[in-house]
Amino acid sequence: MKQPIGHALGLQGWIIYRLEQNEHQVDVYAGRPKKEARCPHCQAISRSVRSRSSNWQRKLHTWVDQKPVYLCLRPRRFRCPSCRKVFTETFPGIKPWARMTDRAMGMLFGHLRDRSFRRVAEETSKAPERFGAFCFGAFAFAEHRDAPCGS
Repeated sequence: MKQPIGHALGLQGWIIYRLEQNEHQVDVYAGRPKKEARCPHCQAISRSVRSRSSNWQRKLHTWVDQKPVYLCLRPRRFRCPSCRKVFTETFPGIKPWARMTDRAMGMLFGHLRDRSFRRVAEETSKAPERFGAFCFGAFAFAEHRDAPCGS
């Protein structure tokens, strides 16, 4: 049952642990099946899991029936066998420190092409007075992320 849901949400290749739904939102608890990660410092592959985050991180992923769907993740920390540094695994489609996935950001900006901020805020269950700042912050983060260092 969980695999068709994962496919519908664009989470092919992810492990879905459980789904929780209430009247306001849907939480999808998921993780990556890979037992290894690449060190961002030296690019070596590590299979040594040092620990796992104790808290679930919630990232806005998409909307279903005007309810936000959050991806709940517990990233693992690995120790690199080459440089011995500890690093946290990254997830495809989610930038470090982002509060939403690339899919959610694309959907938001796609809706803004032909609708007003107020209309999209109502459709996505965001407060209209905060939605402009929310989108501006997401856009500024995306622009800053792609900019070269020192700019």
